[in-house]
Amino acid sequence: MDILSKILPNWETDLSLQKQYVPKLKFFEKEKGKWYLKSHDSEGKDKLVYNVTTGKSAPEEIVRQLFLIELTEHYHYPKSRLKCEQNVSFGRNGRGRADIVVYQEDETTPWILVEVKAPSQKNSIQQLKSYLNNEGSPLGVGVNGNAITRLFRPYPKEFDDSLPDIPTEAEYQQVKDEEHPAASIKDIILGRKWTLSELEKINENKQFNLRKIIEVLEELVLANSGADSFTEIFKLIYAKLYDEWEGFWGNSGANLTLLGGSKNIEASDNPFKDKINVYKGKGLYQNKNTKVTGYNITQKIVADFDSKKYNEEWNEDAIRDRWEWFCAEVAEVLQIDTSSLLEARKKIVDPATP
Repeated sequence: MDILSKILPNWETDLSLQKQYVPKLKFFEKEKGKWYLKSHDSEGKDKLVYNVTTGKSAPEEIVRQLFLIELTEHYHYPKSRLKCEQNVSFGRNGRGRADIVVYQEDETTPWILVEVKAPSQKNSIQQLKSYLNNEGSPLGVGVNGNAITRLFRPYPKEFDDSLPDIPTEAEYQQVKDEEHPAASIKDIILGRKWTLSELEKINENKQFNLRKIIEVLEELVLANSGADSFTEIFKLIYAKLYDEWEGFWGNSGANLTLLGGSKNIEASDNPFKDKINVYKGKGLYQNKNTKVTGYNITQKIVADFDSKKYNEEWNEDAIRDRWEWFCAEVAEVLQIDTSSLLEARKKIVDPATP
């Protein structure tokens, strides 16, 4: 691994989520002092990763090749449907190149779009969302070797934020003929059964950085509120998880909302429909015209209310569904198994106001 160490001196830390595939990298000197990797996609081009003379290197290419290997060896997607540097649109007039696209069987329709960064760079969630919106891909991944974000977009311009994993080729085959295959894939992924030995193997092969995982919530949960995501979410999630073992719905993550100081005071313990007006920025007496709360976790309640998903009520169905959503988010961000919490809550019936 001499060449890898020259590109990434701390590769064991920088590639903590991909270390099991590092032995698969086959560096070769194509020209004197120029080291390459053969791309693990449908085209198999030679990729320059290190120039001895100039000292220039391409750490992001290392991350890309490792993720391509994972896509074929772990998720079992065929190389023929993996393509790199595909032209994509983003924003109103922007153009860019997707680092990896996993296509559906027609080899034309995007299934998973992957944005790769060097280990020293942060995954750009907003950029990934923009790519997905413009390209029609239902699944997106941002990866830099030591942190990963997975976005889920079942329908055009509608995000379900994230998933704990991306689907395998076998899971894709189960839904490929449906009108909206991505809508069904979520239930399949969340319905996976895990054994202790399988979880131990994942823990052995991948070293997750808790701080980086929680900081992803700055974009996924806290939106642009400006809050200190690590400090606030770390305290909040652990406090709420502890409550699951002791309390009823009123103290649970199902009942969790986040608000800025003034909105939090105004919402207080008022009736649910009055709180919605506060969340929307209209004020308790609908005498204000400020912006909707910046917290995505609370925006979801507003969206469900506006769509009349639960008949504009905070009832048992709303609470149970929100609890399942909350556990899925926590499982993804903290990379923990929340199935026991879900089971424990099935026996509790105590609707409370958020």
